[in-house]
Amino acid sequence: MITNDFIINNKITCLIVHGLYTKYTTHRYIHESIYNTFRYIKKKYNSDIKYVIWCNDEKHWIYKTKEKFLIFSSPHYNTDNNLPILDDAYYILHYDKINFITKKLVTKYDKLLEKKKAVKYVEFRYIPTELSQNITFINNSIFWYNSVDNSVHLPWATNLLPENIDININIIKHSIKPLYNKYNSYFCGSVWYVNKVTMSEWKKICNTKSINCQFVREKNEKVHQKNIRSAYIAPAIQGPTHMRSEDTFYIPCRIFKNISYGAVPITNNLGVYNLFKNFNIIYNNNLSDLMEDIITYHKKISNNNINYDLHKNDLINLMIHVRDNHTYLNRLDTLILFGFIQPKEQIQEQPKEQIQEQPKEQIQEQPKEQIQEQPKEQPKEQIQEQPKEQPKEQIQEQSKEQPQEQSKEQPTKQLTKQLTKQPTKQPTKQPTKQPTKQPIKQPIKQPKQSTKQPIKK
Repeated sequence: MITNDFIINNKITCLIVHGLYTKYTTHRYIHESIYNTFRYIKKKYNSDIKYVIWCNDEKHWIYKTKEKFLIFSSPHYNTDNNLPILDDAYYILHYDKINFITKKLVTKYDKLLEKKKAVKYVEFRYIPTELSQNITFINNSIFWYNSVDNSVHLPWATNLLPENIDININIIKHSIKPLYNKYNSYFCGSVWYVNKVTMSEWKKICNTKSINCQFVREKNEKVHQKNIRSAYIAPAIQGPTHMRSEDTFYIPCRIFKNISYGAVPITNNLGVYNLFKNFNIIYNNNLSDLMEDIITYHKKISNNNINYDLHKNDLINLMIHVRDNHTYLNRLDTLILFGFIQPKEQIQEQPKEQIQEQPKEQIQEQPKEQIQEQPKEQPKEQIQEQPKEQPKEQIQEQSKEQPQEQSKEQPTKQLTKQLTKQPTKQPTKQPTKQPTKQPIKQPIKQPKQSTKQPIKK
């Protein structure tokens, strides 16, 4: 694992998530996921790590010690006012250019970024269409690294760890029929100005089909996962500003989460469809047609055992893909590789495949965002190495007991037919926007970055 090797090689002894320990915002779920991932690394890979800490934005005593640090924080959401600049620390920082809360330019980390002691985790918003020597695509994907400001442009991920996803894979594997027992559409997350019109339209469509349309904010993570997995429809639909074009779009973490929980991904976003076009995904940019596609799909897998077996294999393949590529373990590996290590032999200058013409919309061969549970109310930060109560900030040296690692077996049965019909309306074919093999030497002309608050996780 790249992250653990980096921790060992740099003799890092303390992993910190700085900010949002007790303050609730939707972005708190990201901090919680990074914290749980740090704990997992300590437990599974590196018992020599002394401290795993999640604290509020305050002057924490740990920074006065002689430990060596790997720190995650979110200057974009003003979580770093009391985060010190330390010689013995590496920083993973969520922001692009400004502090979204204060609307001020963030310059605190400029020197660290130049020295490769800090890396920026920028939410993926667009595919660069004009390339330069500064742009590097990551692992043949649409995600990218910009050497000018040491930023990595990635989406968020599922909040689950690999073993948790294996448990859900096992549930799907041993099912003999669809898991839903009622006709409902279950969306866990925020309905706000970005998606309000879309959600209102979706509710009307559900009502015409006698489908119970639920918009909830479930706080219990186990209940949340079960409700997603057993829903007739678990949509990851988005408002128009999050899907402007085939090249400019936002990938909600809900899509990765719903898949990792065991739900067929459902989207109205062409960019999200293209990301998963080699797997099972139901897509239509027209919500009425999307509903018809979903109903047709369910009829096919409900009335035929062979079709349900194909559905299971497809879904399991997609869950394995998310498990292996879209957890926060993967995100940390990518951020550290490109932001701190940057070995030339591992960084590819061009992606082998760019977004291609829109294929027929189908549930395709093979099978990781949703909204994380609102964490239970926690007492003031405490330092704990054992379950005992102690005053002040919490220091977790040991992660909670994780489920036993399940076998990551890859289904071997190859699928020979597709289950979904073509959607009623299919997007017009668009030519591939393929960069030239050699980067243009002129400076890149960057598209405007969006500074809008991201959708509820």
